[in-house]
Amino acid sequence: MDSSELAPAVLGAEATKFSYDARHAAVVQVQPGSIVRFQTLDARCGRMKSPEDVLSSAPDWSREFPEVDPATGPAGIIGAEPGDTLKITVQRIDLGALGFVIVKTDMGIVRGLVATPVAKMVHVSGDRIQFGNGIALPIRPMIGIIGTAPAGVPVASAYVHRCGGNMDNNRIRVGASVYLPVEAPLGLLYVGDVHAAMGDGEVCGLAVEIPGSVLVRIDLLRRRHIEYPMVEDEEVFATTGIGDTFYEAAEIAVSQMIRRLSASLQISAPEAYMLVSCYGDLRINQACNCLPIRLGVRVEVPRQILGLEPWSSL
Repeated sequence: MDSSELAPAVLGAEATKFSYDARHAAVVQVQPGSIVRFQTLDARCGRMKSPEDVLSSAPDWSREFPEVDPATGPAGIIGAEPGDTLKITVQRIDLGALGFVIVKTDMGIVRGLVATPVAKMVHVSGDRIQFGNGIALPIRPMIGIIGTAPAGVPVASAYVHRCGGNMDNNRIRVGASVYLPVEAPLGLLYVGDVHAAMGDGEVCGLAVEIPGSVLVRIDLLRRRHIEYPMVEDEEVFATTGIGDTFYEAAEIAVSQMIRRLSASLQISAPEAYMLVSCYGDLRINQACNCLPIRLGVRVEVPRQILGLEPWSSL
């Protein structure tokens, strides 16, 4: 029987971690091709029950691993070794019924809008978000955290790093495939920070933070090394970059795309750079404007226009 035909392995929210750490023991170990369900907590681990909890539920950012943006995991993939790549295909995202959004004094693009943090509870009913004030909007479920454990020093779950983590990449929705570097034995995959809706940039620092359940298929690409995560769906292929500044992050993402297009289309690096400039869209994933949270970007190119096959098949 194929691994994908078995009942999915389940990682419950009790498997929450606040770091990506190669020393973590795998909660479950699965074969490549397996379906796995990750049950996830909201960004404040269920501490936000009402707007009045906005201060009491706040994490202590002075800690090495603040208790915020929890990641469920890790799942170990049998046979995964450093130098491999995991392909994670998102099959389903289920949302809880109650989420929240917060505007803070010290996070986001616009500062000085509030003197103290302001929170709003948001209800999800069916495929609609009840924002209040008579405003009802469609849900746009996406996954904020998806990543593997980096070699070396652990990274807090609230942060993005070279193996993924809190990327807040709006392309990571149902139907997308995420490629992640493997730096630790078994890969060690984490998932979390589901949003009912998030705009590119997550400009106030939060989106509709909500508990959820994520169903993914995990495939292993042996000896297919990548430096940073990549994402593809039916429409686009995207490379990613992170940095303390926009230009640092953008240079990484664009450089990754130049290499991928040059190899896939068998053209020179300058020609690939030309195509990125003509057909690539440089987008901001997350711009909380609050170091040490680093800025993340992605470069998207249209797969069909450029005739790009799925990266895993190349």
